[in-house]
Amino acid sequence: MSNQLTPQSVDLILKKRCRMAGLDPAEFSAHGLRSGFMIQAGRDGIPLVDAMPQSAHKSVQQAAGYYDEQKHAQSMPVQVGL
Repeated sequence: MSNQLTPQSVDLILKKRCRMAGLDPAEFSAHGLRSGFMIQAGRDGIPLVDAMPQSAHKSVQQAAGYYDEQKHAQSMPVQVGL
């Protein structure tokens, strides 16, 4: 028996807590938490292989996409609002 929460369980918990905090649960998701974690880990310079156990990504290629995303977000045109 696994002690891991399923994505569906995380989503239900997150939405319940959003409602309790007076936030719109439609604006939040388990995927958003996971992708936000990976993007921030990349921004913070955390090696991909160190972030993957926390995010439970099985594919380096899939996880690396979040690191690439944050690099694009820091490009000069985005920084100056173009």
